[in-house]
Amino acid sequence: KIQHLIHIKNNFGLTMVVTLQAEREKAQSIGKACKKLGIKWMNIPLEGANKALLSKKSTLKLVSTKLAELLKILLKDEEKVLIHCAAGIHRTGVCGYTLLRCSGDFPTRSKAMEVIKKVRMHTYTGVKDWRLDLADEYLVPRVKSLLKKEEVKACINESKETDLRNDKDIQKKPDFGKVRRSITVGSVLVRLVEGNITKAQVDVVVNAANNLSFTAMDGGVSGALRKACLADDESKNFTAGKGAKKDPNGVIRAEKTWWDKDGKEYKSKEIPTTQAGVQPSAGLLFKRGIKYIIHAVGPTWTDYPIAEETFGKILPRIERTITRALNAALRMK
Repeated sequence: KIQHLIHIKNNFGLTMVVTLQAEREKAQSIGKACKKLGIKWMNIPLEGANKALLSKKSTLKLVSTKLAELLKILLKDEEKVLIHCAAGIHRTGVCGYTLLRCSGDFPTRSKAMEVIKKVRMHTYTGVKDWRLDLADEYLVPRVKSLLKKEEVKACINESKETDLRNDKDIQKKPDFGKVRRSITVGSVLVRLVEGNITKAQVDVVVNAANNLSFTAMDGGVSGALRKACLADDESKNFTAGKGAKKDPNGVIRAEKTWWDKDGKEYKSKEIPTTQAGVQPSAGLLFKRGIKYIIHAVGPTWTDYPIAEETFGKILPRIERTITRALNAALRMK
């Protein structure tokens, strides 16, 4: 009712209302009331919080897009926002939980629900775990994916294009490859290079790995790196970083070091999916100055059906793998 909006505006500084109701629930009447009071209004036409609705492609696309838009507004911390549905329990709980999980400040269910508990106990007790399961399965990954795409676009739009044809540093590395594009993101220079990774004059290279990496069966980038590690120089002496050695089958044997989310260190020959293991280089790779190979074991497309709706599920695992590879590189400084 309009008197409720007036009360909240006068006592709590309300500047925006988000209505999680469909047209048949007369959501537009709330929009008209907000307009009269000079309050911003957003309508997310969600008729319920059940699997039949949230798994529906059109509903998922609309709701996740609106939630991503709303989260960007909330993160600016410029609006006092009221989110409501009919009873403020099911739809409000699911969408509020999704927003908290996607904000970056509440990475687990328990932490997000602690906030909801403080805000409204009825929502906390009434939303139920099975609805949160639906949010984690459908909404959270989709909203995160949309936000990540926006971040990438912003980085590209704000980046500085650089012509590296006269870059003296690149000219010193004729075997490194051809620079196709270069952008700066903050203070970081990112180059897209087409060339032979085994000849790159860098400290660390990253191998997009799987469980076959650095076995006699592997190919592609992993196989090229392995062969460069095996190659002897003219003196026929095998050189390697600490802990790396060659076995009779022509496979580089070295325990890979990796770290879990709490920073605990592990050493093993195989690396769990989404982890990044560091291995000392050897052979020509070592002689060229590449000290370490980071095996980033991401999910493979054979693990999932190749369809748009599964992208939201696989993207967080790819992100974790890349983040862990970058963190592993930092540890090698």
